Amino acid sequence: KGLWINYVMLGHVRIGKFNVGQKLFAWTMIAAVTCITASGFVLMFRGFFSQDVQELCRFAHAASFVVIGVFLIIHLYLALLPMNRPALYAMFRDGTLPAEFVKHHHPIWYEKLSGSKK
Repeated sequence: KGLWINYVMLGHVRIGKFNVGQKLFAWTMIAAVTCITASGFVLMFRGFFSQDVQELCRFAHAASFVVIGVFLIIHLYLALLPMNRPALYAMFRDGTLPAEFVKHHHPIWYEKLSGSKK
């Protein structure tokens, strides 16, 4: 529900430094890169593997590439949303975010940094 409110409705939910969507994105990318690397290794040394394993690895390699491509396009789109601009600017400048932005967009993280409880 929080992902829907945050990314589709462009609202704000009570989150920490990273939301569930960011964590799922990271783990999906880790799995896809691992899969594309392992299947690429098998395809590179295909003389040591059976035809069935090669076909499975060819499919896994292609599917992982598609997942990575789609996720990167989605990631770029979400990073360029107007609500994420301060974080985008901070990333390419000095790396600091205004305290009000953190307080408004990441209240749990703000409470942890400031030591206050809501």
